[in-house]
Amino acid sequence: MVKVLIVDDNDNNRLTLNLLLEEVEGIEVYEAEDGQIAVEMCAR
Repeated sequence: MVKVLIVDDNDNNRLTLNLLLEEVEGIEVYEAEDGQIAVEMCAR
């Protein structure tokens, strides 16, 4: 399984990418609204 982290402060951009990626099998999508949250998610 491939994990993808979408990081963008714009809700519409995250939604658009998420909708596109959910069509692809084998991808697990995560979202973060800013860089600090993304770094914290990656550290876990």
